[in-house]
Amino acid sequence: MGKSNKNSVNAKVAKTAYNSTKAALEKLEQHMDKLAKDVNEMNKDVWYGGSRATSWYQLVNVVYQNMVQFDKGVTEFQNELHAVFAKAGDISGIQF
Repeated sequence: MGKSNKNSVNAKVAKTAYNSTKAALEKLEQHMDKLAKDVNEMNKDVWYGGSRATSWYQLVNVVYQNMVQFDKGVTEFQNELHAVFAKAGDISGIQF
């Protein structure tokens, strides 16, 4: 797979971590899509009003926005890692 010594990152470990993070991001995006779909489905026929419902919607919105921001940040980091690995592919032996 790639060269590795005790002073560098093991290529196999790096690729496994990268791919694991990518899979986790895809799962997070699926959960985010499902959350939005489920809330819309819930509201399709009935509007749940009142202060308790309003508070719940506000909390769900905060959670959703936090997930979007987290997903965006981790995706940007993943893309930066990919660029670094692509540049160092010959040295690291990591091919993505």
